[in-house]
Amino acid sequence: MDWSCASDTETCELCRGLRGHARLQNALFDELEAECAAAEEEYARLKTLFTDACWYNFETRCRSWREPWHPSWPGSEISLHTYRFDRSPTHTTRPFWFWGQIKDAPPLPPEIILKELLDAKDYLAHMREAKFAPYDYAPGGQKYEALMRDGEGAQLFAELKLSNAQERAS
Repeated sequence: MDWSCASDTETCELCRGLRGHARLQNALFDELEAECAAAEEEYARLKTLFTDACWYNFETRCRSWREPWHPSWPGSEISLHTYRFDRSPTHTTRPFWFWGQIKDAPPLPPEIILKELLDAKDYLAHMREAKFAPYDYAPGGQKYEALMRDGEGAQLFAELKLSNAQERAS
C-alpha cells in the first residue's frame, strides 16, 4: 500500500492525490474539532455540576455543626440536579439527584465529581492538541518532520546504518 502523496499524479489509496489529501485532512480535522467541542461542553457541564455538588456538600455537612457555628435548619429544602445528556444538542435533561429536607439529604462527597472533572479537563487538553493531528502528522507537518528526524524509527535506522558501516570496515 503506497501512502505517499508526493504529487498530483501519484495517488495513495486513502486520499487520491494532493486535493484528496487536503479533503481527507479537512474531514479528519472537522471530526476531531467536533469531538473537541463536545469535550468543551462536557467540561463546562461538569464544572457547573461540581460547583452545585460543593454547595450541596456544604449544606449537608453544616447540619451537624456545633456552637459557635450555626447549623443548617433541618427543615430547609435542598436540591441537587444532575445531567443526562445523549449527545444530541437538543436533548439535555437535568433531573433531581436529591430534592427534600436537609435532614434527609444523603451525603455526596464532591471528590466523586472532582475525579470526573479532572478527567474531562485532561481529555479536553488532549483534544485541543489532537484536533490538529491531521495537519501536524501528515507529510510536511511539523510533528511529522520531527518524527522523521528525531523519532525512534530514525534513531534505529541511524544505529543500523552505523552498524552496517562498522561491519564493512571490519
